Amino acid sequence: MGLARASLGMGRPAPRCTSSTFRCHDGGMAIGFDEFSRKHSQLVHYAANGVDERRVAEAGLLSVTALLQTLADVSGRVKWRPLGQGDWREADWEELNRRPRGRDQLEVQGSDGRGGVLNDQGPLTLRGLTTLHERGRLLGGLNPGDWIAALNARVYFWADEAMRKTFRAKYERGGRLQAIVLVTAQMPESLRQKIRVSKINGGAINGFAERGPDTYAPLASVGFRLSQVKEITIEGRVTPAELRACGAGDWLRRLLAE
Repeated sequence: MGLARASLGMGRPAPRCTSSTFRCHDGGMAIGFDEFSRKHSQLVHYAANGVDERRVAEAGLLSVTALLQTLADVSGRVKWRPLGQGDWREADWEELNRRPRGRDQLEVQGSDGRGGVLNDQGPLTLRGLTTLHERGRLLGGLNPGDWIAALNARVYFWADEAMRKTFRAKYERGGRLQAIVLVTAQMPESLRQKIRVSKINGGAINGFAERGPDTYAPLASVGFRLSQVKEITIEGRVTPAELRACGAGDWLRRLLAE
């Protein structure tokens, strides 16, 4: 897991019962929402590039896919460039959505001047993805571009408190990180239905663990225990109404020293 995958206006399987396989929907196990909300009473989403509160209020939290779709013109094109570097280039939003970013950050912009930042996908590299593919570790006929698109299709929240604190310490050096905090128990049904969790960090190689269409599973059919959850995601986007329902009416909060 890393920085928030997309920042609007600112500017990440269940086992088939073997340790190396992470397919979900094989049946057998489920996580109840009450159990989930007791363990993860708050969900924290970081925006590391500074947040335009007005834009978040207008659009909600967008996955990379949702952001690119929002910015694309009628022909499906968006402008992009390495963050703060060089001239703008153009690409089809779907092609850009499938392109590995590695440790690069990209600025993207629509024809109307609206923009966003696509943060890095380190430590996931094209070389690593290619090796996964060559070893048959991408399931369901997926190729590296398909997996990048699968990662981009969701909004990420922290499942591990220790990792969250380590991340915060690393990226807070240049200024305090901002966070959007959701109260899990207050999630409306529309948001609960979009929760997907994973037993692996989909944005890392993880010893070449298998991954595929079912890596991110709904709570009702995860096939593993709550204690094994490594990533918590929301598919697509969190709408402004859903943010308000979850107690994020103040939109953004700076993290307090703990």
